[in-house]
Amino acid sequence: MYKNRIDPCRDLRKILLKVEKPGRYTGGEYGIAGKEEGDSFLHIAISYPDLYEIGMSNHAVRLLYRLLNSLKEVCCERVFAPAPDFEAALRAHKIPLYSLETGTPLRSFDLIGFSVGYELTFTNLLNILDLGGVSLFCRERGEEEPIVIAGGPAVTNPVPFGPFVDAVFIGEFEGGMEEVFSRLAVMKKKGASRSDLLEAILAEQFVWAAGKSRPVRRAIWTGFGDGAAPGREIANNIPFPVPNIKTIQDHGVIEIMRGCPNGCRFCHAGNFYRPFRLKEPKEIFAEADALVAGCGYREITLSSLSTGDYPEIPGLVRALNGRFEAHKVSFSLPSLRINSLTLNLLTEVSSVRKSGLTFAVETPLEAGQKVINKPAPLERTLEILKEARRRGWKAAKFYFMVGLPLPGGADETGAIIDFLYQVREETGMNLNVNVNCFVPKAHTPFQWAPQLDELPALNKIMTIKRSLAGTGIKVRYQSPFLSLLEGIISRGDERAGELVYKAFQAGARLDAWEEYIDWDLWRKTYKEANWEVARETCRERGPDEKLPWEGVKLGVSTKFLKEEYERARSGELTSPCSSECSHLCGVCGNETAVKDKVLPLKANNFCPQPDLQPGEERRVLFSFTKLGKAAFLGHLTVMQVFERAFLRAGYRAGFTEGFNPKPRLEFAHPLSLGIESQAEIAGVVLSGLDSESEFCRKMSAALPEGFTVIRARALEPHITGRKKLSLMSLYWGSDFLIEDEAGSGRLSTLFRGLEQAGEDKVKGLFSFSKVSKAPEGLRLRQKQSEKGAGNILKLLEKLGVEHPLTSGLTITRLAVLAADPGGEPVSYLECDL
Repeated sequence: MYKNRIDPCRDLRKILLKVEKPGRYTGGEYGIAGKEEGDSFLHIAISYPDLYEIGMSNHAVRLLYRLLNSLKEVCCERVFAPAPDFEAALRAHKIPLYSLETGTPLRSFDLIGFSVGYELTFTNLLNILDLGGVSLFCRERGEEEPIVIAGGPAVTNPVPFGPFVDAVFIGEFEGGMEEVFSRLAVMKKKGASRSDLLEAILAEQFVWAAGKSRPVRRAIWTGFGDGAAPGREIANNIPFPVPNIKTIQDHGVIEIMRGCPNGCRFCHAGNFYRPFRLKEPKEIFAEADALVAGCGYREITLSSLSTGDYPEIPGLVRALNGRFEAHKVSFSLPSLRINSLTLNLLTEVSSVRKSGLTFAVETPLEAGQKVINKPAPLERTLEILKEARRRGWKAAKFYFMVGLPLPGGADETGAIIDFLYQVREETGMNLNVNVNCFVPKAHTPFQWAPQLDELPALNKIMTIKRSLAGTGIKVRYQSPFLSLLEGIISRGDERAGELVYKAFQAGARLDAWEEYIDWDLWRKTYKEANWEVARETCRERGPDEKLPWEGVKLGVSTKFLKEEYERARSGELTSPCSSECSHLCGVCGNETAVKDKVLPLKANNFCPQPDLQPGEERRVLFSFTKLGKAAFLGHLTVMQVFERAFLRAGYRAGFTEGFNPKPRLEFAHPLSLGIESQAEIAGVVLSGLDSESEFCRKMSAALPEGFTVIRARALEPHITGRKKLSLMSLYWGSDFLIEDEAGSGRLSTLFRGLEQAGEDKVKGLFSFSKVSKAPEGLRLRQKQSEKGAGNILKLLEKLGVEHPLTSGLTITRLAVLAADPGGEPVSYLECDL
């Protein structure tokens, strides 16, 4: 486990400085599980098979990481898909893909687990295995290779994945898998082989594998929302590493409800997470405290499939707002149905900052809404938007689908156009519209329905887009070709897996990203297949036809799904799921039941967050290091790192005014990516300062790897009438150390060049003084020029050093200097502010 580990800062420095967003590949985030390791540990790498900023946003990965690391003698690390530039560099230098925590090549793990939430990450899964040195086909893996497991909503038709993964877990991880991994850890400690471990995994009733004859039943966690989650001690501290770089969903997430009561017939997740279960308010508040004080998040999503259906949701948001108001924490609610959005709820979610208004209408046709079992009345939509406009909202987003199995094959395009025209005319709102092609999913009532082929779907979408051009309504869409690929995998058999493998071999990667997908490659691949790919994917299935996923039982009976399909055809609505419903869908039983009641909110839940008390507001100047992995983070990222660290350290920052309040944080002179620093300078206005030494201690403990606050100075209160000086306006220059890690002797040449350059050679661009040799390299004092240029990299390039950081030189800033009243350099921590 410990051999051939990769240190990104040492082994990949030149590579990382040439790729986009090197922070994707360095690790070192705040909150990494600090577990003691050992050869007897069960070592697991988990992945959402997509780029870092997608994978780190995935709720399942967060949950898996926390729960697995809470298990004794289990060590869990993370790995994500590389972007094409980093993949090319890894392959060119024959470097294996590695885990973010310890730099361990994937082949060295005991087990690799993939959370697959979207079918179009399939080629990424193959690529991660291939780059990690793991055989792609199960049949080719030897005893020294990891076991590969997949799970998640996108593998409930596991057949296409069967040749590549040793096992597929079906259901909710807390519903039994943590017990399995505990047993596996004990088995490994006693000397069990890979074959022994795999045999134990495949013996579970909720684990599928190619060739397994017994039906596989979904694992359901009956304890959701009751505070019985495994790893609660970790959940109350740090649930998951806090990303260093900005992610797609760059906020904390609290799952307040699992499943959904509404029974939309197109919705796979609604069946995958049955039955509908609520989380107790006390658990929601405990998680909010951990996300704010433990992680530093100021934006938190209350997540579920239909958040507005949580009982007394306005009161819950009001209580959370009251608890965290002083820290400008905002709470957003995705997945709101029109019928569950109230004016009171609008008020509460906009108390700190206005989140977007999003309406997933799907189809504006009343008959179509009955087909999909999702009423969305136009009158209600207009009522909500008119009130939102009066309260300051100027825009709203709508989602629609084309290709739904509407009665009589009705064409929805005209209805969508008319609906949007009317909304725009009556509300004056700017409308952002997403139109996608419906993909029938396994284990839903529409699993037998046809899918609209690419060209008909594109014609419908383009008709909508052209008709609404120039109206203040922006129409975006996912390519129907991507929907076709999604359908190939979600409803396919072994041939679909073979098709994906051939596309991967030809170079397919990151297919969910329109900027990366190779359209021609995919078209060529499926046209060369020995079966009619599009026709087979899009055709309607017969009610008695054997479906590839029939060996997987999610709990909802086939009988119920067929009855729902018939109700859809007749336009009959099905009432919401509840503890007293009589649907008899097959999920609920002696141990499994709907949980649609929660304890009422108590008055003390409205109290401010207890660990973050306000105090006298002070301006604090401080110096910090930016070393190792931290050097690969850009300035905007560093700002966010510190914004979150103040909360984690127990301080309340002063905020700017306006629509989106931000901490009053400033930096003297930001560094270029890849340059380390021993003494950066920043300032912040905050409350609750205890002492300068405590500030340094608490902040250092609250920062990611590579950042340490080394000195601090609390400034005297500002004198009224005196001009406030910004740190940037006082910047004089910096001291740098330049080293040659390659030992090529170039420093002597550079020294002579610097000595000879003088002011004239770089006039108007750069000014420097005090260049000297030191045992470790060259020391250079660079002064800010009159035109404001002060980039050390550009200075070196001007003196003939091409690409300084990737040519073998390392640069470290030793000091950031301010100008005193006489224009001479002085330490920021000693100058008069």
